[in-house]
Amino acid sequence: HGLSKLLRTIEIVSKRLNPTLHLSGVVLCMYESATRLAAEVSRDVEEFLQRNASHSPVWARAKFFKSKIRRNIRLAEAP
Repeated sequence: HGLSKLLRTIEIVSKRLNPTLHLSGVVLCMYESATRLAAEVSRDVEEFLQRNASHSPVWARAKFFKSKIRRNIRLAEAP
């Protein structure tokens, strides 16, 4: 799961390089509200953070932001 790998990386950086580093929250980007996959991923990420909040002090207080950054096809097509 990509989120768990990212969280492990943040923990490693916090332990080895920056003990004051903490994850404030997660914002989904490239979000396409018209797809079921996007809704499932959104739900899975939010549930994962809620279920596993106590596993690490580095990301224990991380919020799941309801705002999402939409995928913009025109931006991807721009030269």
